[in-house]
Amino acid sequence: MTATPLYATPRTPGRKTMVGPAVKIAKLLGLDLMEWQRNAVELFTEMDERGFYAFSDCTLLVPRQNGKSTLLLILLLVRCLGTPGSRCGYGAQDLKSARKMLLEVWVPLLDASALKGSYKVRSANGSESIRFANGSVIELLVSTSTKAQHGQVFDFCVLDEAFSQVDSRVETSVLPAFATRTERKPGVQWLVVSTAGTRTASPYLFDRMESRRQLAEAGVTKDTAHIEYSAPDDADHADPPVWWACNAALGVTITEDAVRAELASMGEAEFKRSRLCMWTTQHHDPVISLEVWDGLLDAQSRRGDSLMLAFDSVPDGSSSSIAVASTRPDGLAHVELVAHEQGTGWLVAEVARLADKHEPDRVLVDPRTPASTAVVALRDVGVKVTEVTSLDVTQAHAAFIAACSEGQLRHIGQPELASALTGAVRRPVGDAFAWSRRSSGVDISPLVACTLAVWGLSAFAYNPQIFNLSQFYDDDDLDEVEVW
Repeated sequence: MTATPLYATPRTPGRKTMVGPAVKIAKLLGLDLMEWQRNAVELFTEMDERGFYAFSDCTLLVPRQNGKSTLLLILLLVRCLGTPGSRCGYGAQDLKSARKMLLEVWVPLLDASALKGSYKVRSANGSESIRFANGSVIELLVSTSTKAQHGQVFDFCVLDEAFSQVDSRVETSVLPAFATRTERKPGVQWLVVSTAGTRTASPYLFDRMESRRQLAEAGVTKDTAHIEYSAPDDADHADPPVWWACNAALGVTITEDAVRAELASMGEAEFKRSRLCMWTTQHHDPVISLEVWDGLLDAQSRRGDSLMLAFDSVPDGSSSSIAVASTRPDGLAHVELVAHEQGTGWLVAEVARLADKHEPDRVLVDPRTPASTAVVALRDVGVKVTEVTSLDVTQAHAAFIAACSEGQLRHIGQPELASALTGAVRRPVGDAFAWSRRSSGVDISPLVACTLAVWGLSAFAYNPQIFNLSQFYDDDDLDEVEVW
């Protein structure tokens, strides 16, 4: 089975490419280009009738360990050796990673090849580069800079592992460095390369991916090029044919047994992202799977007589949630999201209204969140608010997970909660855990509010008074009581 891109800009018949020189350079390195690598070179180096590259902006998405790093070196060498005086930049998720690729992966490969002696290597911090005898150079991009690359000029730049970029600052800093080279053949080119990221942690790559998919599907063959080896969103990640369809090196440098071992050792989310180039809401598997959550669905579930109410906000205060929990007649916990809106300004009025209408046993909030700003105002209007401790938060987290895993909870199928569960991750707090608002891939305020409310059912349950037995027995009677 041969892998085929899920999305790819169509080739234009008749356009010249640099695939011939690329194959020769690979041979000098002791390598044979894989079919997918040849196809990528052919597309990205297509030339128009003027002798310029047809695509100044390129994107490549491919699973890990498929030969991406080798392809990038070949493309850089095609430019450096084919066009004397070329200035090329390479960036990764950080300078340390880019430096490692340049000096520990590419330089040893060059040193062991027939190209040895045609370049010099600089390894001092801040000046890492490969400088060729013909005046071309490969140097590192200052990937953390928000300004242009210190007045440098570039002809060709590669941004690797782009899933790590939270915004477009690297691209913004590079584009001015192309300005004076646009009329120099074969033209400037910006290449973004990565495996898939997460929808919230990788906004730069996600936005690029979505727009480039549309252009590729529309058949656009000018300015932008896109190649994406990935599995469809609804693909079965455990199905071997899915692996073969998106891993172009499978059967060449990767074995099916190796992929099967990854499946067994990795979490589902990370396997999908790294091996199948599938976008996920997070890097880790859900703490509570949707299968478990769906098994707790009871669309007819209703609140009991007494209530626990809790509210929560995301760290930047951009949205907030209110939830209630109560014990049903059958002893199971009913949990329900009753409000989820933007901001925090509405919380006081809505919590006060619900408290007046339903008279909850407790109104709970974590004082270490923006939601706590409502506490003083609520108390001013007569709502008694209980501020939970860090220990309470970890106990609530453990209690909620236990209630779900043991089937002691029911919900009515609200999509906000399903979404929160899909993207929620946890953070260590000493030897325990709590929900991580900052690291989770989605707004988890609905989940946090529900967690506190469910915990309140047991934490503040009515405890009958324990009476002293002396109230019911005379001294003589007590002497006759058998002690076990």
